[in-house]
Amino acid sequence: MVNVLINLWLDGRNSCYLAYSRPANSLYLINNAGDGYAGSMALNGSGTLGNSQCLINGAGSSVSGAGNTMTLALNMTFPASFAGAKVMYLAARDVAESNSGWQRMGVWKVPGAAQTTTTTVAGLNPARGNGNTGTFTFTFTDTNGASDLGVMNILVNDWLDARHACYLAYARGNNTLYLMNDNGDGQLPGKVLNGSGSLGNSQCTVNGVGSSASISGNILTLTLNMAFGAGFAGNRVFYLAARDMNELNNTGWQAMGSWTVP
Repeated sequence: MVNVLINLWLDGRNSCYLAYSRPANSLYLINNAGDGYAGSMALNGSGTLGNSQCLINGAGSSVSGAGNTMTLALNMTFPASFAGAKVMYLAARDVAESNSGWQRMGVWKVPGAAQTTTTTVAGLNPARGNGNTGTFTFTFTDTNGASDLGVMNILVNDWLDARHACYLAYARGNNTLYLMNDNGDGQLPGKVLNGSGSLGNSQCTVNGVGSSASISGNILTLTLNMAFGAGFAGNRVFYLAARDMNELNNTGWQAMGSWTVP
């Protein structure tokens, strides 16, 4: 059995929560309340299966296997009412009931509601990858111009939890990057992004070489050359947020990507 749960949190309520049974070649979908099945569908290339969060089309959906690998391909549609950046949680168990546990394996942004703040979390590149090091580009916008942006936050962890996380804040006004300590209850001394030095805790280190910030029109681009500690191994989510200099507009946290630390 393999499970797929698409939601901002690991919560089966008001989510797109699926289970695929390999022996039965059947796909099951949990209902809106998260307390029962909304229906099932054989993956034979026909039919549909849906709830208020997602619709799976049998045409274009399939399952295949080669060696130790099973590939499940699902042709999915999300309604505007499910708008937002959603995390893709995956899990699998074998016939002996050995279980992988939930793994955060990607993020998908469903378009929908119109923007209501001047500030926006615009993007992360790469949005998915793996390794102990990486150079990440974060993009933020402000309709009043990038100089109106105040503080941009980046939190890398399993959940929205500052404890034992890589929790960063970039202050545009003084071009300084800050990092929270391991306990998530205090700020380490900041580092001006001038191409030198480093900033780190037990979860991550940001190297000044290869890190920078720039603005152009309404866009602020923050590039961070990051390394992750071996003790931070696992599938981690990048949560981003931004607020303007007067703190009148706040995007709230947005799940923008995932990264596997080996």
